[in-house]
Amino acid sequence: MMRQVLSAAVLLASVILPLSTAGAAVYTLTDANSSSIVDTGPAGMTKWTVDGINNLNRQAFWFRVGATGGETNLGSLPLISAIQTSPDYLRLTYQGGSFNVEVKYTLTGGSLGSGTSDIGESIKITNTSASPLDFHFFQYVNLHLMGQAINDSVQISGGNTAIQTLGAAFVSETSGVPYPSRYEVGFAPTTLNSLMDGSPTTLNNLAGPVGPDDLTWAFQWDRTIAAGGSFNISKDKYLVPEPATLSLLALGGLAVLRRRQK
Repeated sequence: MMRQVLSAAVLLASVILPLSTAGAAVYTLTDANSSSIVDTGPAGMTKWTVDGINNLNRQAFWFRVGATGGETNLGSLPLISAIQTSPDYLRLTYQGGSFNVEVKYTLTGGSLGSGTSDIGESIKITNTSASPLDFHFFQYVNLHLMGQAINDSVQISGGNTAIQTLGAAFVSETSGVPYPSRYEVGFAPTTLNSLMDGSPTTLNNLAGPVGPDDLTWAFQWDRTIAAGGSFNISKDKYLVPEPATLSLLALGGLAVLRRRQK
């Protein structure tokens, strides 16, 4: 009953509060042994805490319309909707001049002390104009596994899966169909600087592995979206404490952790 009252209050607040980049809000997702903090402004997701240890420095999204000019941080756009109907779920919708971007987050924690956690993300880009839209979308991730900024290694496998390790700890993120158009691993803050330098970015397809150091990865999706059409991206990242657990997840154990996208 209390959870229903809280959810209703959060939903009401998301509807009646003025939403803009100037007044970016911060939302906390929680489930079992995990929590995550999402800033609706340019900072993006700034924490992924599992069993008391934060594993994420920053995840944020950028976009570019057309082939020229620099990228724009998604969180700098007006936020027209922010809905949190349960502690583990958040849906944000941003409005551009000729498009909307909807981002859904679902956090699924493991049992206390397991070190396992999962974040599912679904992104929908809708062309609200009457003309085709040349759209370029970027995801940037800087993990600090087990609370450490250095000593990680990272690589891209198969063009759509980022794998970052620190000792026995292991994070993997897979982007489902459609695969990213391009990708990049590197040393912080090289990719971030490229996204913020005012010039068009094309990720370099460096798959690695690279490290050890403070490392990042990025995915890029390039699509021409028809007038009134949309483009969907589905991603899932999970943390496991050691390779034996990863093997279990690969055999289907991840389904126990993962909930359906709302």
